Amino acid sequence: MDWLFAGLIDLPNWVIHGLVGAILGGLGGLIGGALQKVLRIPHLASVLAVVGAVTSTQVTKSVVIPRIVTASLNADLPKKGDDVTTIVRIDYDGRRYVYHYELDDSLPGVTAETMKTGLLSDLCAHWKPEFAAGRVDGADYNYRLRGEVISFTIEPTDCT
Repeated sequence: MDWLFAGLIDLPNWVIHGLVGAILGGLGGLIGGALQKVLRIPHLASVLAVVGAVTSTQVTKSVVIPRIVTASLNADLPKKGDDVTTIVRIDYDGRRYVYHYELDDSLPGVTAETMKTGLLSDLCAHWKPEFAAGRVDGADYNYRLRGEVISFTIEPTDCT
């Protein structure tokens, strides 16, 4: 199913909103039509069609678009980032990115602090415009090394 969502990444947002609105409105109408016959409530099909269409805006913003972005980001993963790092998966919920990496076992022991300190300049160069525009609240980085997870977070306050 992710291939379907990944294929929608190039569509304009208004088209995605329209598709979701049509689907939810249609489902509301179908369910309302069936219930209208059983419950004998006039106009139930129309009311549920409108409810479906109206709720589609929130569903699109909070569920569908993050799912499309996540599927697109993961379409060619896992892949090697460098000699010791493989990016396994990226999650996105609409406001925050979560990166999952695997480090080569030959890498000496590292801590979350050393990872964050070493990467902070490059990460802030990437994230600072996103933070300033209010598009992203933060990013979490999870590195698996010899079965343990080393994690740190980048927040707007880290890049001031």
